[in-house]
Parts: sequence; C-alpha cells; structure tokens
Amino acid sequence: MLLRILCLLALLAPHLGAEARAVQPVRLGAVFNLTGPMAAIDVPGLEGALLAVERINVAGGVLGRPLELVVRDGKSDTQTVAAAVRDVVETQKVPAVLGLGDSTYVLAAAPEATRRGVPFLTSGATLPDLPDTLGPNLFMAAFGDDAQAEAVARFARERLQAESVVVLANRAFDFTRALDRAFRESLAKLGGRIVGHVQYNAGETAFAAELAALTRLSAPAEALFASAVPEDAVALVRSLRLAGFKGPILSGDGFDTPLLDQLGPDQAREVYYATHVAYDDPDPLVQRFVNDHLARYGRAPQSGFAALGYDAVGLLADAVRRAGGADSARIRDALAATTNFVGVTGAIAYPEGRRVPQKPVDILAFEDGRFRFVTEMKP
Repeated sequence: MLLRILCLLALLAPHLGAEARAVQPVRLGAVFNLTGPMAAIDVPGLEGALLAVERINVAGGVLGRPLELVVRDGKSDTQTVAAAVRDVVETQKVPAVLGLGDSTYVLAAAPEATRRGVPFLTSGATLPDLPDTLGPNLFMAAFGDDAQAEAVARFARERLQAESVVVLANRAFDFTRALDRAFRESLAKLGGRIVGHVQYNAGETAFAAELAALTRLSAPAEALFASAVPEDAVALVRSLRLAGFKGPILSGDGFDTPLLDQLGPDQAREVYYATHVAYDDPDPLVQRFVNDHLARYGRAPQSGFAALGYDAVGLLADAVRRAGGADSARIRDALAATTNFVGVTGAIAYPEGRRVPQKPVDILAFEDGRFRFVTEMKP
C-alpha cells in the first residue's frame, strides 16, 4: 500500500508543482513616504495603489496569479527611502517597484532599483528629466513639471487675464526649483511679466522676510505663483492673506493636499492649482474610482496622488500581463511599449525614447472649504 501511495504521489508531483506555482503571487515593491512631511502626498498614493490591487485580484489577478505589494515606508528621509528600495529589490526580489510622489526622493532611491535592472515607476514625481537622469528603467505615471507649469501660466494669462505675477518658491526641492523655473519661462513666452521672485527655505512657517520683500516690489502683482510642497501650503496662503494680498494664489500639484482644509473661509478664496484629476469630473472611470475609494476607506480620495497610485499599479500589472510573467527586463520593455493605457488620470502612452506621459492638466480651485474643477489644459 505504501509503495502504491508513493507511486501515485510521484505521478501527481509535476501537476501539484504547477498548481503551486500558479497561485504564487506576483509581488511588486511599493515604497512610499508614509510618515514625515511627504506623507501628505504618499499616504493617498499608497491608498490608491492598494485599491488597485484589490480590484485586480477580484477580477482574477495577473496571469491567473494574485497581485501583492511589498510595502515599505521611506519616512521622508532620503537615506531611509533608498534603503527601503534596496530591501525590496535585493532581499524581497521583486521584479519592479512603484511609488514616491516627490522627485527628490525618487532621485535618492530609484537608482537602488534601476542600476540593478529593475524598473521603477514613480507614481507622482513630476521632474521631467528623471528618466534621462536615471536611465531606461525609470518611468513616470504623472505629467512633467514643464507641462503643469505651462498649464498654470496659460490659466493665469487666458482665464484670469493676469499680466504681472510675483513668484514665491521653495528653494529646497528638485520639484519646486524645476516648477519655479518652468513657470517663469512659460509666463514670459505668453507675454506675462514676473514682477518679483522670492525664494524661501524648507520648513518656513512665518514667511516674514519673504513677505517683506514682496512689499518692496516696483510694480503691483495681479497674481502670485507659489512653487511649494504640501507642508508649505497652509502657512503660505494664510501668511499672504494676513499680509493683505487679495489676488489669486496659483500653484502646482504641491498644493493638491487635504491640508488646505485648515484654512479659514476668508483665506481660502481664489486658490488655484494644477493637478492630475478632478474628482468631480463626471467621467464614469473617475466616479467609479471615487466610489470604490469611499467604499474601501470610508471617505473620498484626499488628492490626485491617490489616483496616480492607482494608475501606477494598473500600468505595472498591464506590463506584467504583456510581458507574460514577472521578469524585470520584459516588464521594462512592455512598459516602454505602452501606447494607450486608460487610467483614472487620463490616457497614458510613452512616446518612443521618452518615459514621461503626455496628459492633460486639470486646474482646480479651493474655495469655501471645497475643491472644485475649473478647467482642463491640454498640452
């Protein structure tokens, strides 16, 4: 009897092994700054990513296998975030990594994957030369800072009819420096004038010296552009309003943060910013995402970075399917060949030799305690 059982197991062994392999999950690294200042954009990003995993698995997974994220917290620290990426690549052996909403942290951490041949898809970083700087394994899910800067400049000139603009810029981040430069260049091309340019340091909360510099402008400003990160937004707007600035305050997606809810009604007026999706857009894909997020987390998505996290998972899952498995090189090639991935933040394609998607930019307003869609600016 024992011999018969052993013979039966020997016959079944190849099939049992195949079944075991079939149910092994496709594991992807997911590195976000879940604590510290950058948590304001990365926590929503991870929430969106986890929601995408849930939907993909309900629909049958990827190539018949469940999708799984190996999540690590970069703690808003460049050394920690680099170590987190190194861990998921070297120790966890993931074939691809996604995450991180800020370019400075991508520059610090992504090389731990890309130089080992593992593709890194940043969900929210917008520095347009990231792929050129970090090589062919670096991909972006978001539009570049050049695109959003041009969109805000066009909005200022065409919609607000503003000709003279003052710029207040955080000098500490790659993102804010690039956005600052791109906005000033775009406004000049559109016939606008920069009547003042003041930079400030990270962690500033009072902006006393910067506001004093604004009072010495030789010409009045019809609008102000803030090149800022989320932790700046509330203190910056509040300080400007208390100092008597009554004009429109414009920014990029660094202002796409629920922290703006802290502003009083007298401060939260004519605050406009560029971002990746408007959640009051009636598009069925957007509304399904909003409703699914509400069902899973008990609240609507907090910022456009949630949809970017969702789309980043979808992009990589789609690449794994087209690659036929979880091989890093094949995933990279499939990702580079993406031509029309329909995401919540818009259709994503990577033109040959360029790994930054060209997508429309939404302009939102924050007024009276709510965020609302204003217009879409196409590139």
